[in-house]
Amino acid sequence: MKRNPLVSIVIPNYNYGVTLKECLESAIHQTYKNIEILFLDNCSSDDSFSIARSYKKYGVKVFKNKYNIGVRSHNKIASLARGKYIHILHSDDVVEPTFIQECVDLMEENSSVSVTVTERIEINENGEQITEYLPFYNCSCIIPGISQKAVLAMASYYVPSQTVFRTDVFRKAGQYDIHYFMDWWMLFLATNYGDVGCINKPLMKYRIWASTETGYMVRNLLMPFSGYLIRQAIIDVSKLRDEMMVVQREEAAMHKQADLTLKLSVELLRNELILPAKQYLHIAKFQSLDIVNSHLYQALETYMNSPVIHRKISIDEYLAEQNLAGQRDKSYEPPAGYVIYKGK
Repeated sequence: MKRNPLVSIVIPNYNYGVTLKECLESAIHQTYKNIEILFLDNCSSDDSFSIARSYKKYGVKVFKNKYNIGVRSHNKIASLARGKYIHILHSDDVVEPTFIQECVDLMEENSSVSVTVTERIEINENGEQITEYLPFYNCSCIIPGISQKAVLAMASYYVPSQTVFRTDVFRKAGQYDIHYFMDWWMLFLATNYGDVGCINKPLMKYRIWASTETGYMVRNLLMPFSGYLIRQAIIDVSKLRDEMMVVQREEAAMHKQADLTLKLSVELLRNELILPAKQYLHIAKFQSLDIVNSHLYQALETYMNSPVIHRKISIDEYLAEQNLAGQRDKSYEPPAGYVIYKGK
């Protein structure tokens, strides 16, 4: 078996010149050497393209769209990949030097794995860590595709820069065809073709911006509806395939989405957007009727309907008083059928 197959790192970009050098440097300085790096600029208005061209001397292949084609830019650059494996690296993210090597080692040793994911550290626009690192799973492991599907009905923790796909799986799965949460949907589709490898080490840095498309989606109600629709699509596809391990989670998945909608309303309240936040309460009830019994729902309803309270105290202080301000505070045991992966 060939132990060092070609890996394609593909970097779609739009106006991330400010972080592009750090991204490209991280791709170039991988310990794994059999790599091709493909960069596609989606008609940026900043200096992204000129920055990328300065890296051609390091073997980076640089392309540019004639006009902005949106998310299709991911598929266009991916179609040029020649590697056995493909890594979609967003141009504001950074991968650690051993990222590719560790993912390839796992997949070469486990031919059933269609996609491998690693953990991440979240950073701000200045590259400073902003959240405490806590792995999603409590060990590195191989998870049966059907078991990971059931998890994906509940949540998607991984972003594109955390993943390495087998290129043939990436293409058979249809590449990216949903604009919002396309990474969630793509990971779900990949489980139709094999298992999921998980490395519970933070091998990449995911940048979170103060003002992003996510903020736009929250303010304009796109986030809760998109989340609801993709969970429903996962359930619907699983029903067609008689995958009862996934289907039986339908009610829990919709309750999870309703809970997430409530948490998104908190973000609106932080920006003093009371009326949109109230809309989120109604959306949450549409997603799961029993969400009204949750402590978070009741606390938010009280806060929004009490001008005296929300003028006196911030939403974060109020939730802290109610013991409702917690983040995820544990790593989960992997789902049914997993096998521990010890690595090298």
